[in-house]
Amino acid sequence: MAHSEQPPKGVHWHDLTQFGPLDSLKELTLCLPWLGASFVLYASPLWMIGPFASFMFFLCALRLNHEAIHGNLGLNRGGDSIVMHVLSAIMLGSNHADAFCHLKHHKHNMGEDDVEGRCGHMTFWQVLKYGPRFPVDLNKAAWRSGSRYWRRKMVLDWVFVAGFVALCLGVGARFLLLHLLPQWQLRNA
Repeated sequence: MAHSEQPPKGVHWHDLTQFGPLDSLKELTLCLPWLGASFVLYASPLWMIGPFASFMFFLCALRLNHEAIHGNLGLNRGGDSIVMHVLSAIMLGSNHADAFCHLKHHKHNMGEDDVEGRCGHMTFWQVLKYGPRFPVDLNKAAWRSGSRYWRRKMVLDWVFVAGFVALCLGVGARFLLLHLLPQWQLRNA
């Protein structure tokens, strides 16, 4: 008999449940005000405050990506994948590589195959030192262990990242150029 975890009495637990249409719309648009605020700030004399809005965008986008990974947005899997591709471009990294490793994390939590959970075995200083290498290891693990499906998705992510960076550089607008640096730093921190 399978055991399912139950919340404590009196606690309404709704973690990782399917969203309704209004929940989906809220989740899909949650990061947009922060992205817009960062663009407005970067284009203004208050450009130095922009990284705070970029940080909030990144956190909200991570949340959205997590919901897409778990198929909780009320979209079909193709829709979830499109969300991850768009976020990959704007966040400057392969969210499908993250998805592959995150699903492995749930399957092999804190085991040898859990690249995402590797930091759980490290000291604070080791985590800080390892941080910049973490996204590289995620991508390498997803490429090595993933099927052709995952590799194709990763290649598309990186094509979208390159396209977005080329667009930002080509347009040359300050708000786009200033968006790139914090996203790169956050992705590789």
